[in-house]
Amino acid sequence: MCGKSCLIILCMFIATEFVAHAQLSSKKRKNQCEFEQPDCGFCGKRINVTLIARNTIREPTFEVTADVTRVHKRELLSFLEIAAQIASEFKFVVSNAGSGYQVESINGLPRSNEEQWQILSNDVPLECGVSNYIPRSDDTIVFNFTSTL
Repeated sequence: MCGKSCLIILCMFIATEFVAHAQLSSKKRKNQCEFEQPDCGFCGKRINVTLIARNTIREPTFEVTADVTRVHKRELLSFLEIAAQIASEFKFVVSNAGSGYQVESINGLPRSNEEQWQILSNDVPLECGVSNYIPRSDDTIVFNFTSTL
């Protein structure tokens, strides 16, 4: 029989798992759709954001990067518009799904029932579209063309 030793080890294991889960949940929440508008509208500090459009599943494959620098903090859609001016491959189409703008196509590659443009902020999938997320300085936003199957 273990007695107190086993109970202590079990409690330590549970506590460790709880802390790990809390840290993961915190990371996920930290990068989700926070629509934090500065007090003066979108005149907050200037930030730098890297945008990447990546398609590795349909020919012709591509990866396009645009560094959007010294732009006032605002919604992701504005950064995407600037990226399209910097890199012609970042041409895009969005549609308003009622809950905000969603990416329909990038570089002429449209989403479908089987494929979509997934948005990741610092490797964490976003739960909203380009009009409901405000990047933080030095974020890397990836538009990754993925299969929904």
